Amino acid sequence: MVPDGWTTCPYSLIEEITNGFSEENYIGSFQFGKVYRGDYEGKKVTVKISEDKSLNYPVRPGAVACSFREESYMHKWLTESGLHDRHPNIVKCLCHTYLEGYSARVYDLNPLDTLHNLVTKVSFAWHQRIRAALGLANFLEFLHSFDLPLLVRNLDAAHVMIDQDYNAVLYDFSMLSGGYFTDRSLLIDEDSKGCHGYMDPNFDNHGKWSHKTDVFAYGVVLLGLICKRVCTEEDRLSPAPAPCVYEWAENEYKQSKRAKGSRSSLVDESLKENLLFKFEDGLKITKLAMQCIKRNPNRRPSMKQVISCLLKLHIVQLDKEAVGFDELFMEVALPNPLKDKFQDFKKWIIKDLYSHLSSWYHFGGIRRTVPFLSSGFYSQKQWPLAKRHGKMQAFSYEDLSQFTDEFSVENFIGNFQFGKMYRGKIESRAVTVKILEESEIFFYTPGVGELTDELTLLRHPEFILHPTMVKLVGYCCEDRVVYDLDSLDTAQNLLKEDSFTWMRRIKVALGFGCLLEFLHSTDGRDLPYAVRNIHPSHIMVDKEYNPIWYEFGMFTGGILPLSQYKKLYNFVRGYGYNEFHPEGGRTESDVLAFGVVLLNFITKRPYKHLEGPFRDDWVKMYEEKIAGSDDKTKCSSVHASLEADPGFYSEDGPKITRLTMQCVEYSPRDRPSMRQVVNQMLKLRIVRKHAKALGFN
Repeated sequence: MVPDGWTTCPYSLIEEITNGFSEENYIGSFQFGKVYRGDYEGKKVTVKISEDKSLNYPVRPGAVACSFREESYMHKWLTESGLHDRHPNIVKCLCHTYLEGYSARVYDLNPLDTLHNLVTKVSFAWHQRIRAALGLANFLEFLHSFDLPLLVRNLDAAHVMIDQDYNAVLYDFSMLSGGYFTDRSLLIDEDSKGCHGYMDPNFDNHGKWSHKTDVFAYGVVLLGLICKRVCTEEDRLSPAPAPCVYEWAENEYKQSKRAKGSRSSLVDESLKENLLFKFEDGLKITKLAMQCIKRNPNRRPSMKQVISCLLKLHIVQLDKEAVGFDELFMEVALPNPLKDKFQDFKKWIIKDLYSHLSSWYHFGGIRRTVPFLSSGFYSQKQWPLAKRHGKMQAFSYEDLSQFTDEFSVENFIGNFQFGKMYRGKIESRAVTVKILEESEIFFYTPGVGELTDELTLLRHPEFILHPTMVKLVGYCCEDRVVYDLDSLDTAQNLLKEDSFTWMRRIKVALGFGCLLEFLHSTDGRDLPYAVRNIHPSHIMVDKEYNPIWYEFGMFTGGILPLSQYKKLYNFVRGYGYNEFHPEGGRTESDVLAFGVVLLNFITKRPYKHLEGPFRDDWVKMYEEKIAGSDDKTKCSSVHASLEADPGFYSEDGPKITRLTMQCVEYSPRDRPSMRQVVNQMLKLRIVRKHAKALGFN
């Protein structure tokens, strides 16, 4: 669950550090737990406790394990990059502990108090507030600077710790998204939409997050700092809650502008008495805060622009030491709004519009559509499907046992690389249940990482709307997933069956090929997806003989960047179907695996583990057949029984055989892309003659 080299500590040590979680050491609560002061190895530290049973917000089973894992890799990345030691606003983790539904982290942070607790205090002076605002802005700008911005998504004054030097340090990363980590910006059904009073009111019901969501929350924090107001849990739970800080500010600012025009300031009167306060600073920072909370996200500044405005305050220019200004806060040029709009338009043309246009293309008179949704918006027809499958239920083990008749032999479908598959029923609805468990063959136990990635992928718009991708119903935190799938059998089990006719084999192979083409595309993505463990047992065939992909244990790329834990088990792959690459995912390896699966289909011969080099055998047989043939263009590896099936055309046998041989070429650079593979399959006579029966228009 966590990277190697991390210091783990027992629960008893956490109790000792916090003096038995004493009331004197209690600092406050945050969205998913509590935070304490403590002493660890002679240091004053901060201890964060996260629990599945949150006091403040509903938490899904397993959510703590998910966020614990993500934060672990974030700290590993920050440590390896040296940023922990160079940036005063980045918290450093000293040790951690994890129990089922409970986690604790000890941070190298000498806490004064949370920003939430300090905002209303008289002792929190004007220059200290500016220091906190500038430090937090600097950290957010750093997170947003990646090609895919790293989003906090639940920024709250209660999640910002102020240390003894009045540096603002963000300590909760429960909803981290983007950057080098899993991109959850388009997920429909999240545990939380953020924190009360800090959530973007414009948050799209379609699940569209952006860096401007963090900017809005920062604007609320900034308003709290200058107005001495804060959102409380009492407000959230009250039958008649008071207006949020930003709602109060919008109303006050509107009235103030009517009376004073451009000389409007929301700075609390008590703060104006500070010797370092300048009236012009009050006007500037009020205007900045109001820009951050604009209802239209496109009209909010970026964090780089926020920093630029803060650096122009008189207190920063005249007393840099008071606000902690140093080499980290370099002057940045204020972005040109017109230039920014042009860059945004250019990005939309290159990425979003191109992806929508390229999602439709025409091969040999056969038209097909692939659902790319890089912009994150659904059509009216797509939304009901997205809403249905974008949300997931949490089931207990007892629920799943009931669905599958206690995992009966009759409902058992088969094994896959990391577990077992069962048919099931929820009332009258047919479902399929996947159980992740230790593999005796591959010496690997899938855990929370694989389950979390799968649940993320299956709630992403592109996957929800793709017909060949399995649809999610729910999960059990004991490594079990429930799919909306009426399964016939796996392709592996069907290989030798006569009922799996030539036309049905082509339908499954072509449908799966289209899925791989979709996954390998970079239209609207920074990275292509790589499956890395393609195998016939991972392709479920439904009652209509449509292929459905359901295995995500080795997925990487797309919204799952090449993260550290993926590299730890690159050796775990589908033997006989994939090849090893030290650098991680390779789409060329998927093409090889597809070629071997296609060979399975046309020869009716499954590959068995440790049977031998399946690819080498068939390449050698094909080369011998060509060498002994008068007409090399007519060499076919199609099984004789399939040649007798209705819909088989003699010209298709040599074509599809040549295609499989191209896919299994030894050199990756000699293999076709999946787009080229699909293009060749669409030229088969069976596809041209029976396109409708194969699911094509």
